[in-house]
Amino acid sequence: MDKIVAAGVAPEHFDAAYHDAVECATVPSAESIVDTIVREFDPRSVVDLGCGTGVYLEHLLRRGVDVLGVEKSTVAIAKCRVGRDHLVAHDLNRPFAHDRRYDLALCFEVGQSIDPQRAGAFIDTVCSLSGTVLFSAAQTGQGGAGHINEQPWEYWLALFWESGYELDLIHTSQLRHEWAEAGAPSWFGNNLAVLTRSPCSTDVLSGAMQLVDSVEGWLTLAEARILFAAARQTPRASSIVEIGSWKGRSTAALALGSLAGEGAPVYAVDHHHGARDIGEYLGTTLSEIRSWNEFQANLQALRITDAVKPILKDSLAAEASWDGRPIDVLWIDGGHEYEIVKSDFEAWRGHVRCGGIIAIHDTTGFEGPRRVAEEALKERLLLRPVRIDSLTYGMASGAESGRSRSSSLPPMLGCRERISIMFPTHDEGSRLRSTIDSLLRNTHYPDYEVLILDDASEDDSCDFLFLPPYSRDKRLRYVRVDQAEGHLKRRVEGVTLATGEVFQFIDAHHCFSPDWLSNVYDCLRRHDGNAIVGPAVSVLDPVVWGPTSVVTYGWSCDTALQGAYHIGLHEVRKGGRVPWLSGHQMMMTRRLYDDIGGICQLFPGHGTDDLDLCLRAFLLGHDCYIEPTAIIGHYYKSYFVRPPTWDQLMVNYLVTVYLNLGPERFAELKARQAGQYGYEGGCQAFETMRPEIERFRSWIVSRQKRPTVDLLALLEGKP
Repeated sequence: MDKIVAAGVAPEHFDAAYHDAVECATVPSAESIVDTIVREFDPRSVVDLGCGTGVYLEHLLRRGVDVLGVEKSTVAIAKCRVGRDHLVAHDLNRPFAHDRRYDLALCFEVGQSIDPQRAGAFIDTVCSLSGTVLFSAAQTGQGGAGHINEQPWEYWLALFWESGYELDLIHTSQLRHEWAEAGAPSWFGNNLAVLTRSPCSTDVLSGAMQLVDSVEGWLTLAEARILFAAARQTPRASSIVEIGSWKGRSTAALALGSLAGEGAPVYAVDHHHGARDIGEYLGTTLSEIRSWNEFQANLQALRITDAVKPILKDSLAAEASWDGRPIDVLWIDGGHEYEIVKSDFEAWRGHVRCGGIIAIHDTTGFEGPRRVAEEALKERLLLRPVRIDSLTYGMASGAESGRSRSSSLPPMLGCRERISIMFPTHDEGSRLRSTIDSLLRNTHYPDYEVLILDDASEDDSCDFLFLPPYSRDKRLRYVRVDQAEGHLKRRVEGVTLATGEVFQFIDAHHCFSPDWLSNVYDCLRRHDGNAIVGPAVSVLDPVVWGPTSVVTYGWSCDTALQGAYHIGLHEVRKGGRVPWLSGHQMMMTRRLYDDIGGICQLFPGHGTDDLDLCLRAFLLGHDCYIEPTAIIGHYYKSYFVRPPTWDQLMVNYLVTVYLNLGPERFAELKARQAGQYGYEGGCQAFETMRPEIERFRSWIVSRQKRPTVDLLALLEGKP
């Protein structure tokens, strides 16, 4: 199916069978593709050039977007999924005069069917309709019906550049990746480009490339355009670092881009003694290719001296003296031997902000850069790669192999009591992003942070955190370990990293009611911080991830272990005291957390530590309360990675039942469980509880607290 293209200028032999085949390739992922388009660009109007049967227009129209499709094929128009009032019949080999501009233009797999002599005019037409373009066209060798102009990706980028459009590096890599995940046709993964109107004039853009081309070097102009765009989009407060300048060809691209943008400084790191492999390639000695004088002369000739800060050291020495300034763009083009490229990458990547750009040169011509890029992608140190000629760029993940690494940005300005929201995550898929989106949208408390504690996820559920707007949100902190240890240890780690005086534990698969955090915090203050409080929890049906679930049940002892005390998501009830808050949907002060001894790490990675925490709080005189005006929708997984054992559940369950409901109900349940397991099994279960009960009692005594009940006597008593 990959060789089928939805060409808007197709001849009429592209019959109904052809368009049916195109729909088979595009329809399954169309809704997901449109979802990302609406989320990332929020367009009010979209024009689709070469729309075919209107697969994408249909979904855009359903979302209230004003759409126009341009299509030549009468067969496609007859089969189109949108009304004729949304269509214009037109051959895109001819200029398309239109008196309107749109928020977004789509042009998918059309360019390869355009007469090569008309390609420039075709791109002018596309650009005349919108300042933001999502574009793809078949590359050389892709093959397909009606392909008369298959070209390298760089060919089309050059034409857009001439029209004043530059590549949006972040969105290009993001959409390629997300669309591939959604099952989109594979041509998008190779061909998709997101292009935006540059604030620079076409004269400035073309002039910049002429200046770059005046400097000797191996950087292609296609690669230079990428560096220019990356530098132009870099904030002034950040920085651009180049490893390997030689005579300044790539330095010129970066400096000119920076000067056209906000003026972020370009640090050019090079000892200017030459690279051994390049010396061998040129047949010269290192002393003969010393490039410092020519480098300086080129900067002066191009009038970019003020934008460049040369560092006349080798890469590792320069990194050792780096002042900690954040890096948005890291360009690696020093030595080409594997060990050299690897050391450059490892030394500098930790200074690049999460979501920043790391670009490596010569990934197609030299084994060293290629291996380093491949390893970085495999280890998820570099995300969502895009290649242009021999340049490969991706987003820095901020991950650090083998140990935890917090990738937080500087904290927000403090207020009276900061709240640290924290949750572990492991292979959550799309639910994690839904959780973060809902949390940020519905949390209006003035000072909070969110700690995302990644327990060695093997999927890409956390990748979105490294891209805007998430990577720029100072409230979000991402911490990852590369060896899974369980959610319990991640929560303990979160407590050690938290900067707030109030902790809010949640899970990674929630949605939230408006202003939920403020309402829970108000409940905590009503109890002077001497309680554990939490929101009401409503189960979300696994099929329905949204605010419509009304799954409810009470909190009798028979159902208490199945979850929290569930009410409808929009139903408000009176709050009150409850036996415990399960699932770690709980808020407490740091003082109370420390007073009750914190999370017990004797439980397994996915155990009943939440029940244990509430039980110890109760034994020391602290109650648990639900705040019903704060509601969390909870998506319950259908499995446990490591189910809690019966013994772990039993001790908390029975003791808490006794303390809350009295000895008669306790005796009834104890007898029931003994009968279920048989007398011997029941006795064995009680015997295994003894160390845990002793631990409770010793812990309480050590704090000079009197237990409200003799736990050993309780459990050893006859039913």
